[in-house]
Amino acid sequence: MKRFAIVLLLIFTPGVRADVKLPAIFGDHMVLQRGMKVPMWGWADPGEKINVNVNDKTQSTTADEKGKWRIELDPIKSEQPITMTIGGKNSITLSDVEVGDVWLDAGIVPFSTLG
Repeated sequence: MKRFAIVLLLIFTPGVRADVKLPAIFGDHMVLQRGMKVPMWGWADPGEKINVNVNDKTQSTTADEKGKWRIELDPIKSEQPITMTIGGKNSITLSDVEVGDVWLDAGIVPFSTLG
């Protein structure tokens, strides 16, 4: 009887809502490269419209049949930290986002210091 009740519950439960999600690389306090298009991507419900708002400028895209979405933001010009809002059925706000030069450091250690 218990299994039957669980099966009925699963049959009559409305569809699960998939919130707009971002990979861990995007977050508060991140730095975006200035003077270049900025790629952003994530997941949502298939066919869901995604809006990305930066400095009162909104760009939109639609999630594909697998729920994946990607957009290239126009180059962002700002001397101050900005706030980004990514929205669909829910919204995500990223704050204190800096726009500047992004450098990667390999952290090479000279052999003489390895002992």
